[in-house]
Amino acid sequence: MRCKILFALVIFATAQYATAQTLEGSTKTVNYVDLLIDESGVVNVNYDLEIRSADGDRFWIPVPSDADKISVSDASGSVQYKLVQSNETSLLEFYPKPAGKIAIAFKTQGLTSKFAGVWRLSTSLDVTPQKTIVRIKFPDNSNTKVMNITPHDVLMTPVKDGLWLYPQTTENGSFTFSIDYTIGEIPVSRAVSGYVVPLLIVLLVLLSLFILFSKRRAKGKEGEKTEPETVKPKPEEVKEAVIEPAETPEEVKKTDEEKPKSKKVKEPVLNVLEDREKEIVELLAENPDEEITQAYIYKTTKIPKATLSDLIKNLEARNIIDKRKDGRLVWIKLKEDVLG
Repeated sequence: MRCKILFALVIFATAQYATAQTLEGSTKTVNYVDLLIDESGVVNVNYDLEIRSADGDRFWIPVPSDADKISVSDASGSVQYKLVQSNETSLLEFYPKPAGKIAIAFKTQGLTSKFAGVWRLSTSLDVTPQKTIVRIKFPDNSNTKVMNITPHDVLMTPVKDGLWLYPQTTENGSFTFSIDYTIGEIPVSRAVSGYVVPLLIVLLVLLSLFILFSKRRAKGKEGEKTEPETVKPKPEEVKEAVIEPAETPEEVKKTDEEKPKSKKVKEPVLNVLEDREKEIVELLAENPDEEITQAYIYKTTKIPKATLSDLIKNLEARNIIDKRKDGRLVWIKLKEDVLG
């Protein structure tokens, strides 16, 4: 009898341990969230997830209450899901296979609003801190200007007709942000209010320069009334004086051509870079050549090879540099979008 009880306890403990290991091993990693906005404010949302779970585990992400045309799929096809209402928020609950990639897509108009010609994108996304890239695409062929973004400390990279965000932290498992943008010209009221402070600063600088110039001019007129004393040079100083020949136009042109031409990186791009990433980008910008090798960057910056390789991969993933291999050499150059 004791042997049977002992055997049953061993079986029960083994089952509990296996269950605990399965639950602890369940993970969900969000690789990308794409927000594709059209001119009417409709947003196509696409999630790219990496799932590791046990059979029967469930996962969920928050979705707007007006989410339409929802699809959840993996490599083999559709995945079962359902919508659950929780505290006035809709949750998309799905039941994936033990491991693999999951693609979620839906359309919504609940993320955008418009007032006085200014659009606002406001949303709360399910992300993985320091892993997820939120890629926002504004309407094509439009003059889109990002006027405001909160939180202000979010890392971002501007791209053509869009913006890439890199969430570093979350609040209660979600990344919440809002962006004000316009399509076409900025409304007059916003444009005027945005230029008032810079205009006042320019006027103050011009007024200060005018006062300074007036004082110097007054001192110059007073000095003209006093005849300056004429100093005659000594004969030996005249003999030793040598007149240097003026540079010819050809020499001036050659000197100008020999000066290296540096490139300028957009200030928003530099603001989101870490110190070593900024050192690499500034080295690329200051070099007159379009491309330099990774070996040259290592010799110049003294950054350890493993760290340098990770930094270059990160810059390439954030759409700041291009990398190509030529035999054993790796060539690096800045993308045109980051140059100002």
